[in-house]
Parts: sequence; structure tokens; C-alpha cells
Amino acid sequence: MLRSTSQTVPADSSKPKTVLNIEANTDFVLGSTVNVEIISSSPINKSIHVTLFCDGKRCSDIFDCVVCENRTISAFSTTPLNFSLLPKNVGTVTLFANTSSKYVDLNRSFVNIRIGHSLVIDYLAFLVGWTYFFSWALAFIPQIWKNFRRKSVVGLNFEFLGLSLTGFIFYAIFNVCLYFFSSFQRAYRASDPRSGIPVQLNDVGFSVYASVMTGVAVVQCFFYETGGQKMSRSVKMFLILVWAAAAILFALVLFDHLNKLVYIYYLSYMKLALTIFKYAPQAWFNYKRKSTEGWSIGYVVLDCIGGVFSIIQMFLLTYNYGDTFVALNCNHHFILCSDEWSYITGNLTKLGLGLVTIMFDALFMVQHYYCYSVRSDDESRSIILNSIQKFYHGSDSLS
Repeated sequence: MLRSTSQTVPADSSKPKTVLNIEANTDFVLGSTVNVEIISSSPINKSIHVTLFCDGKRCSDIFDCVVCENRTISAFSTTPLNFSLLPKNVGTVTLFANTSSKYVDLNRSFVNIRIGHSLVIDYLAFLVGWTYFFSWALAFIPQIWKNFRRKSVVGLNFEFLGLSLTGFIFYAIFNVCLYFFSSFQRAYRASDPRSGIPVQLNDVGFSVYASVMTGVAVVQCFFYETGGQKMSRSVKMFLILVWAAAAILFALVLFDHLNKLVYIYYLSYMKLALTIFKYAPQAWFNYKRKSTEGWSIGYVVLDCIGGVFSIIQMFLLTYNYGDTFVALNCNHHFILCSDEWSYITGNLTKLGLGLVTIMFDALFMVQHYYCYSVRSDDESRSIILNSIQKFYHGSDSLS
């Protein structure tokens, strides 16, 4: 189980306030008791009354209360207040503390609680999550190794590399800023006071790792045989515009003409757009050459596994933390339903990226295993070089 501890800094340092911190596990199952501690950061010279509230559309279904309990912190005391709630249904809610005392800072006095059907499903979702994490992490290695072994990048599309590298760098900047820099965290909390920072350490690690590994593949393009491959003018101009816009927005942030949160969200949205379109040049490249030689099928398989497992995790979480039931649809078929679809509807980016990944990876596997037969290395090299010359000198479709 995860444990959440709220952290904050008094808003006005000249008039320090006592901070109420809420500590509680974040994941529970039906039948277990939700124990919450409210702790004051420093004693106050008078008693204060603290009320525990439940916030969420399903509070009355889960805890049978909105105003759950009232307790008092005695004068000069820092003894924690303990609250116990027994959930009667599954779902996700927010518990927060409130008081009328002007000496208390309540900016971070909340905790998000999830009540699930089963710990087994929760652990399975956790395992599935790390499976797609490592699948996507390992996916970079086969292509780099293939380039190194052949001392050639012939067959690897440069537009794909350029779009991928830009997307991963933008993603890394977004994650690093939100995870490590308090100024970005304060801006995020100001925009959404009752949400935690949506970036974990593994997000930071993966995005930085992906940027480095994609950068290695780009460096290989400068030292290994290219077969006359080049990046199209249209993609070059697009990337120049994307980076120019990022530089201009960064300058506006430096001179306080733009909210820094807007800037990093621009980077995250560009990452999404680049991921959606980055596979298309490689698929078109394979089609025009009538070959997948030089393009690692190992990358494709691992990438596809990651996409499939990322979607599986979303549906596992939806089932576990939603009030799932069986319903009869208009075609008189029994279907499994849930009233907690936020793990899908609240993260359409993840769902969209997973579906796009699976779609293109399926196309790559059809190209590799069905459309274009695998040949010997010498024959493949000759065919690749001839097809690339025809692609660049006989067609301007990508420029």
C-alpha cells in the first residue's frame, strides 16, 4: 500500500501558521478500515476544532457521509487526531480537513483515497505497469544493437528519429520540472489545489533514459553508413518551428510574460502530437522500399507489448476501483459495466498513445512477416540501397 503525506509551506512567512498534515494509506479494499491521522506542525495556544470532510460524487455511497467526523486539537498539543472510517463500497474520493481557525494553513490538508475490490487485482495492475515500463525501456536496445552490428543505419528512417528525439526531450523536461522544481509544483497546485503532482520518479527516469537512447541512435547516423538517406525538408521545417516555438515560450517565461505551467504543458502536448505521427514516416518508408531491412523487429515487438499492457492496466484499475455490475444491452447481450471510468476517460492521452502504438506496431509486423520476405544480408543490402536511391531521387512525396 502507498502512504500519502501532505506537505506544504506557509503562504505568508511573516505570519507563520500551523500546517495541518493528513497522513493515510491511499489504497484500501472493502472490509478494511480507513485510518486517517491529522497532525499539526506546531502547537497553538488555543484549542481548534477540526472537521473531516469527504469530497467526491460517491462519498455518500462509500462512507455514508460528507461531513464525517469532528475532533478537537487541544491547546499547545501536537498529538495526532485519529479518524476511522469503514467503506461500504468501492471508488475514489478525497478526504480533507477544515477548521475555522485563522491560525491554520489548510492548503494541503487532503488525501486521495481509493477503495478497491481486491488487493490481488491491485498487485496485478502494479505488475502489469512495470511490465509495460520495462518493455518500452528495453525496446530501444534492439535497434541500437542492430545499427552497431551492421555499422549501418540504412533502413532506419531519419524522420522517425527526429520526431522521437524531440518528443522524448520535451517529455523529459516536463517531468523533471514538475518532479524536482518547487516553483513548478506550486504553480500546478495553484491550478488544481486538491491534486497530487502527476509525475513519479519512474516517469522522470524513463523520459531521460528514452532521450539518451534515442540520442545514441541519432549519433550513430553520423558515423555509420547511411546509404544516402536524409531527412525530408517538410519534417526539417516542422521540427525547426516546434523548437523555435519552445524557445520563444521559454523566453516569455524568463521575463514573466507567460505562466511556466503553460510552457511545460506545451511541451507535453507536443510530445503527444509527435508520438501520434512519428511512426508514419517509417511505415511509409518501408512501403516505398518494399522492405523492413534495417528496421528492428525487436523494437516493434517490445513496443507493442508495452502498448498492450498499458491498456490492460487501465482496465484492471477501472474494474477494481469501480462499482462493476452486469447489465443487459439493447441487443440482449450481457455486458460488464463500471461506474468508475476515470482511469480511462481521465487519461485519454495514455489510452490514445497505447492504441496508436499497437496500430502501427501491428502494421510493422504485417510488413515484416507477411508483405516483405526476409533475405540474406548481402541481398538485403543491395535491395535496400537501390530502393533508397529510388525513394529519394524518384519520389518527392515526403519532401
